[in-house]
Amino acid sequence: MKYIPLSNGEVTLVDDQDYPYLSQFSWRSKRSDGSKQLYHAVRDVTVGAKKLTIRMHRLITEADQDQMVLHINEDGLDNRRRNLQLRTVNPWTGRLSGFRGVHQIGFRRWRAEIAYAGRMHLIGDSFSDPREAAIAYDEVAAKMFGSMALTNYPLASYLPSGFESLASVYRPLSLSV
Repeated sequence: MKYIPLSNGEVTLVDDQDYPYLSQFSWRSKRSDGSKQLYHAVRDVTVGAKKLTIRMHRLITEADQDQMVLHINEDGLDNRRRNLQLRTVNPWTGRLSGFRGVHQIGFRRWRAEIAYAGRMHLIGDSFSDPREAAIAYDEVAAKMFGSMALTNYPLASYLPSGFESLASVYRPLSLSV
């Protein structure tokens, strides 16, 4: 691993194999969109009359436009390959969770919602982990729709034996888990 200096005095960490190519450019740190704490290594390129910002982590991973690059240790200046993970963004919402009924509502916060009778119903409060939100969604879906529920995890783990669908007797009460 090697360090590449950034124009504002900070450094970014890269793998030895990426250093020769990346070190030939001038890089700076830029605060990530929507975050007060996460910074990324970027460089600006002018193509014709357009100014483009190239993010180092996207260059290393060769990410497509519909993919998001996550820094596993949440340090945006740690651009070692083992710290970068590609995820596909939901094309309809533009949000990333990978779970049915779960979407991101802020930095590290997730919400579970379920649609019923033409309305969206919030499930509980916000969650710090998308898996927790997915389990909350699954529990409510199993209670509401029984064996017809579409869940993130195997339905059998939420339904007792002989459990029938509750959709016909559902009354919109609190959906808290």
